[in-house]
Parts: sequence; C-alpha cells; structure tokens
Amino acid sequence: MESVLINFAEIFGIMLILKYLAGPLQHFKFAWRHLAQRRWLCLLLAGAIPVLLHLAFYPRPEPSQADEFANLLQADTFAHGRWANPARPLWEYFEQFHVISQLIFASKYPPLPAAFLAVGQKLGSPYYGVLISAAITFSATLWMLYGWLPPSYALLGWVIAVVSWGPSTYWMNSYWGGLVPALGGILVTGAWPRLRKAVTLRDSGLLGLGIAVLASSRMYEGLVLCVVACGSLLLINPRGWRWILGAAPVAAAGLGALLYYNFKVTGSPWLLPYVLHEQQYAAIANFVFLRTKTVLPVYHHPEFQRLFADWVVRDATAYRAHPLSKLTFVWGFFFNKWPFVLALVCAPFAC
Repeated sequence: MESVLINFAEIFGIMLILKYLAGPLQHFKFAWRHLAQRRWLCLLLAGAIPVLLHLAFYPRPEPSQADEFANLLQADTFAHGRWANPARPLWEYFEQFHVISQLIFASKYPPLPAAFLAVGQKLGSPYYGVLISAAITFSATLWMLYGWLPPSYALLGWVIAVVSWGPSTYWMNSYWGGLVPALGGILVTGAWPRLRKAVTLRDSGLLGLGIAVLASSRMYEGLVLCVVACGSLLLINPRGWRWILGAAPVAAAGLGALLYYNFKVTGSPWLLPYVLHEQQYAAIANFVFLRTKTVLPVYHHPEFQRLFADWVVRDATAYRAHPLSKLTFVWGFFFNKWPFVLALVCAPFAC
C-alpha cells in the first residue's frame, strides 16, 4: 500500500509542474509534436538512443544469476555451430540450474534469446546481442504505439518504455533475454490496429513474425496473446481474414525452425527442452490442472533439493491455496514505476 501511495504522490507532483510551468511547456509541446510527426527519424532514434545511453553511462553487465548462465551456455553452443552439446563425463558433479545434463548438455530455455547473444558473441561479446535486441525492440515499440496513438502520444509512450525497461533496468543490464519476447508481443500488438483498418502484406508478415518470435522465446504467454489478438481480429473484421495468408507462412517457418530445434535437443520435435528439464528436476507441476508427481526426482546436490523440492513447492502451494495473492506480485512487477500508474489512471479518460 505504501508503494501505491508514493506512486500517486509522484503523479500529483507532475500535475503541479504541468500547472505552474504551462508557458515553457507549451513551446516544448509544439517542438515535441513536430518531432513526432517525422516518423522514420523517430524510429531510428528510438532504437539508437537507449543503446547510446547504455554505452555512455553503464558498464557491460556481468552475469550473476543461474538463468543468465544458462542463456550464455546456449549462446556459446550456437556460436560454435552446435544445437546442443554431448553429455559431459561425470555429469553428476557438474550440474547447473536450468540446464539439461542428460542425455545432452543444453539450456532448458527457448532458443531465440540465446540466438541474439550468439550473434553478439560472434561480434566480440554477448553484450552486443543485448544491445541489438534493445535497439530492435525499442524501435518496434514506437512503431507499435504509432498504430494505436497520435504521434506525439506515441513518442511519449516510447519514453515511458525506455524509463521502465531501458538502460537503467535489468532488461538491458543482464543476459536474461527479456527484450526478445517483448519484441514478439510488440509486433503482434502493433500489427493488430493496422490490420483492423486495412490488410497489407507487410503488417500480416509482421504479425506472423511476432507469433514466431513469441513461440521461440516465451511460448505460454505468447500463445495467450496470439489467441486473443488473432481471435479478436477475426471477430471484429471477419471479411478481412486475408491477413492469415500473409501471417501463416512466416509463423509456420518460425514454428518449423522451433520444432527442428526441439528434435536436435530432446530427440522429439514435440518435446520442449523446458518440459524435458521439468521432467528431470521439478517436484511439482507448473500448472494447477496437472497432477502432482508421486515420486520425487533424485537430486545429487542439496542446492537442487532446496530449489526444486522445497522453495518451488512452498511457493506453488501458497499460490494454489490463495490464488488472489498472485495479484500482489503482478502489481509489484508491472506497476512499481510511476509511468505505468499514470497510464493506469489516465486509461479510463483515454477510452
């Protein structure tokens, strides 16, 4: 509750600034509106500015979390021209969190974030892969907002995005790869209003690309978003179904590449590395509707026991007993910064 009150106090301070600095802000508003109208220039600057800010003011991130090391392992595997690595001798003594050790040695995570890091590694450092994903994602963010808002408001939305997941945040200061699935969601969300107005091959292809990016980086949440986006498009404009002809080949190509990757890593195109890892290590099912395991996996190290059988089971049990408690986590993750609270307050008026 305290953080929410602080958020609203910040909003009140912004309102005071808008009231008592109206004159200078009026000149700034006209300049801002003129800049926002130059879309191609803004799209280029939208990707370049976060990268230049990070290069100027922040050091290269150092990996510290097990998830980051898993992504870097897969990036190094890709950079050396392999899909996965053979199992290591005496693998029981060298197990890592979020890494499959048998019958292969590979990360459990989807491949696309690691692919960006691998491109960066080939250029000299995985850090460059983070910068590439940031440049593409922030340019795509402004493109998406241009489809929903007037240009000046779209540019303001891009500023909010840079503040919320730009150079000063862990999105650009880690190897978690979160900007890659964000890019997929942005492409789907940006194609939606354009396809609602008119079906074009470009926007249809970008929708298909967004679906492919989400499938290869954040499959579960991506599936929810894509079902909602595509279903609502067909519902609102059933006569404009031809976007499917442009989106389907691109999405199918991405899904085909993912199935091939699954086959090379797990031996089956239908078995995700993530699912294989959960079969080997998880003590409880990720989803409530799945049956809980009756036989626990064998853990060779107490750290694995604490993570997969103690900590994860404790949290999952608490969430299942009190499902609404998850909402506090969602609020803290998405609305812990004033720009999103401001957007939430203004949303009813905008609608």
